[in-house]
Amino acid sequence: MSGTRHLSSALFAAAAHTLAGLVGADELAAGCIYPAIGRIREVSAHIAAAVIHQVRAEGTTPDRCLADPVGEAQAAMYRPVYGNHGDFI
Repeated sequence: MSGTRHLSSALFAAAAHTLAGLVGADELAAGCIYPAIGRIREVSAHIAAAVIHQVRAEGTTPDRCLADPVGEAQAAMYRPVYGNHGDFI
Protein backbone atom coordinates (compact mmCIF):
# COMPACT_ATOMS: atom_id res chain seq x y z
CA MET A 1 0.00 0.00 0.00
CA SER A 2 2.80 2.44 0.78
CA GLY A 3 4.90 1.65 -2.28
CA THR A 4 8.15 1.70 -0.32
CA ARG A 5 11.01 -0.52 -1.41
CA HIS A 6 13.08 -0.12 1.76
CA LEU A 7 12.14 -1.62 5.12
CA SER A 8 13.90 0.29 7.85
CA SER A 9 14.19 -0.66 11.49
CA ALA A 10 11.85 2.25 12.23
CA LEU A 11 9.09 0.56 10.20
CA PHE A 12 9.37 -2.60 12.27
CA ALA A 13 9.43 -0.49 15.43
CA ALA A 14 6.29 1.39 14.34
CA ALA A 15 4.52 -1.92 13.74
CA ALA A 16 5.66 -3.34 17.09
CA HIS A 17 4.70 -0.25 19.08
CA THR A 18 1.30 -0.14 17.42
CA LEU A 19 0.71 -3.83 18.11
CA ALA A 20 1.67 -3.38 21.77
CA GLY A 21 -0.58 -0.33 22.06
CA LEU A 22 -3.56 -2.28 20.77
CA VAL A 23 -3.50 -4.81 23.59
CA GLY A 24 -6.46 -3.79 25.75
CA ALA A 25 -6.35 -3.35 29.52
CA ASP A 26 -8.61 -6.38 29.95
CA GLU A 27 -6.27 -8.44 27.75
CA LEU A 28 -3.24 -7.30 29.73
CA ALA A 29 -5.01 -8.12 32.98
CA ALA A 30 -5.63 -11.62 31.63
CA GLY A 31 -1.90 -12.00 30.88
CA CYS A 32 -2.18 -11.61 27.10
CA ILE A 33 0.71 -10.06 25.20
CA TYR A 34 -1.17 -9.80 21.88
CA PRO A 35 -4.67 -8.54 21.04
CA ALA A 36 -7.39 -11.17 20.71
CA ILE A 37 -7.40 -13.05 17.37
CA GLY A 38 -10.99 -11.92 16.83
CA ARG A 39 -9.62 -8.39 16.36
CA ILE A 40 -7.01 -9.39 13.76
CA ARG A 41 -8.51 -7.31 10.96
CA GLU A 42 -8.82 -4.19 13.12
CA VAL A 43 -5.32 -4.63 14.53
CA SER A 44 -3.79 -5.31 11.10
CA ALA A 45 -5.37 -2.17 9.65
CA HIS A 46 -3.97 -0.03 12.45
CA ILE A 47 -0.50 -1.56 12.05
CA ALA A 48 -0.62 -0.89 8.30
CA ALA A 49 -1.61 2.73 8.96
CA ALA A 50 1.28 3.17 11.43
CA VAL A 51 3.76 1.76 8.93
CA ILE A 52 2.40 4.04 6.19
CA HIS A 53 2.75 7.02 8.54
CA GLN A 54 6.39 6.05 9.25
CA VAL A 55 7.16 5.54 5.55
CA ARG A 56 5.83 9.02 4.84
CA ALA A 57 7.92 10.45 7.70
CA GLU A 58 11.03 8.83 6.20
CA GLY A 59 10.16 10.09 2.72
CA THR A 60 10.78 6.67 1.16
CA THR A 61 7.48 6.27 -0.66
CA PRO A 62 6.03 7.55 -3.88
CA ASP A 63 3.64 10.41 -3.21
CA ARG A 64 0.45 8.46 -2.57
CA CYS A 65 -2.16 10.35 -0.65
CA LEU A 66 -4.23 8.03 1.50
CA ALA A 67 -6.78 10.16 3.30
CA ASP A 68 -7.78 7.26 5.55
CA PRO A 69 -4.95 4.70 5.86
CA VAL A 70 -6.92 2.50 8.30
CA GLY A 71 -9.95 2.45 5.99
CA GLU A 72 -7.77 1.85 2.94
CA ALA A 73 -6.06 -1.10 4.68
CA GLN A 74 -9.42 -2.56 5.65
CA ALA A 75 -10.69 -2.18 2.09
CA ALA A 76 -7.57 -3.90 0.69
CA MET A 77 -7.88 -6.96 2.95
CA TYR A 78 -8.77 -10.32 1.49
CA ARG A 79 -12.15 -11.50 2.76
CA PRO A 80 -12.55 -15.27 2.54
CA VAL A 81 -16.07 -16.36 1.64
CA TYR A 82 -16.74 -20.04 1.08
CA GLY A 83 -20.10 -21.05 -0.36
CA ASN A 84 -22.90 -21.04 2.19
CA HIS A 85 -20.49 -21.11 5.13
CA GLY A 86 -20.00 -17.33 5.23
CA ASP A 87 -16.97 -15.45 6.48
CA PHE A 88 -14.46 -17.22 8.68
CA ILE A 89 -13.00 -14.07 10.20
